[in-house]
Amino acid sequence: MKILSLALTVLLLSPSAMADVVIKTAYKNGGFHGIGASSGETVRSVSGVKARDEGDRRADILRVDLDKRWALDLKKKTYTEGPIKFEMPKDQKAEGKGAAPGKEEKPTHCVKSAKAEVKKSDEAKTINGFKTGKWAATLTVVIEEIETKKTAEYAMTTDIWATPWTKELRQAMDEEAKFAKAYLKKLGLDLLPEDRERFGADGARAFLRASGPEVEGAIRKMGKEFASI
Repeated sequence: MKILSLALTVLLLSPSAMADVVIKTAYKNGGFHGIGASSGETVRSVSGVKARDEGDRRADILRVDLDKRWALDLKKKTYTEGPIKFEMPKDQKAEGKGAAPGKEEKPTHCVKSAKAEVKKSDEAKTINGFKTGKWAATLTVVIEEIETKKTAEYAMTTDIWATPWTKELRQAMDEEAKFAKAYLKKLGLDLLPEDRERFGADGARAFLRASGPEVEGAIRKMGKEFASI
């Protein structure tokens, strides 16, 4: 069984009158044999510790300096306001205290093996004015049913279109990274988005419901290979 999960392409990094950096991203999810397939485009505008993320129907305005997040419903023209970090209401926290732990179920499946590879193809094309080359990163995991010993293979493939790392691109990415670092610090995290989401690592864990040493090792290997692109 194979799943072509995610193809992500950064289309544009450029200065804007309303922001220091504007990043447009087009995404396409192939789903499982076409089921659950989706596509769309998001736009992130960043200026210092302020950012606006906009998709087809909603937008989020983030002000790290004010610890404020505004979630906009672009279709209904309504919004909600709150802090950047969501805090569970105290009454809900109290409800969770003293609850009896759930019965631990024995695992029915395990990760038998995990393999990662990054291959460069001969494909090349111009995306939004940038000359790019294509790399394909694949994470292949074999899952074994403990009782029957039957196995199933799952493959998550990410297509990467990369362009030469120019001075302008580096400046744009550095500016976005400054905001990301301040934002994640407010959330109590210390990883940049590209470190957490590279090659759909979070998606792979969620899909497999497993992140044992085999998967973690494969993801680390993939990250090292990506660093050379």
